[in-house]
Amino acid sequence: MTQVTLDDWAAMPRNRDEVSHGVLVAAPLLDIRHQQAVTRLAYWLDERLPDLVALAGVELLLAEEPLTIRVPDVLVTSSTDLNVRRISPSDVRLVIDDHLPSDRR
Repeated sequence: MTQVTLDDWAAMPRNRDEVSHGVLVAAPLLDIRHQQAVTRLAYWLDERLPDLVALAGVELLLAEEPLTIRVPDVLVTSSTDLNVRRISPSDVRLVIDDHLPSDRR
C-alpha cells in the first residue's frame, strides 16, 4: 500500500477523509443532526472564548512522517493565523470528536 504524503494530501480535494500513519481513512458521512450540533457547539464556544477560536471540521496535522491528519468535529485554537489549511497540535487547546456507533451515522 502506498503511503500518503503531505504533498499527496494537499493535492486531494477537501473532504472528511483522514490519514492515519500514511494510510487514507474514509470517514463516514454525517447526518444532518450531527452537523447541526457540531455547528452550534463551535459557534457557542467561539462566542464564549474571547482569546480563542472554535472551528468545525478543521484539519489537525498530528504528524508529517508518517502522515497523520485528523478532522475532529470541533477544534479550539489559540492561533491568530487562520489563513492556513490545517492546525498544528501546539496551537490546539481543545478537541471534540463525537464517536457514535456506525449504525447511527
